[in-house]
Amino acid sequence: MSVITSSCSAAAGTILGRKALLAALDRVRAVVPARFSKPILTGIRLDASDGWLHLAATDGEIKLFTQVEAEGHLPPCVVSCAELVRRVKASKGDACTLALRARPPRLEHFQLIRGA
Repeated sequence: MSVITSSCSAAAGTILGRKALLAALDRVRAVVPARFSKPILTGIRLDASDGWLHLAATDGEIKLFTQVEAEGHLPPCVVSCAELVRRVKASKGDACTLALRARPPRLEHFQLIRGA
């Protein structure tokens, strides 16, 4: 699972409304277990393309998929649902930028950048 960090600097990535992202996270959070023996199940899968940010989560039995309008591109990644929700709720701007830095051959970290 990728590690989430936050920054206020500008970066390329996916830009979307904070309220829309929170609503989508609330939907997928319904199936994410708070504690589980498999840490990957506490994460959500994100990817963005063609004007949509796609979010997916599972508890091992139930799978939930949702999407929200977004600009830009985000390659597929899995991040901690609880940590992403916490960071988005703590942000003050109307828009969020989600960016992923990759160091081949694996993901280095995930950033939530507070937007204006």
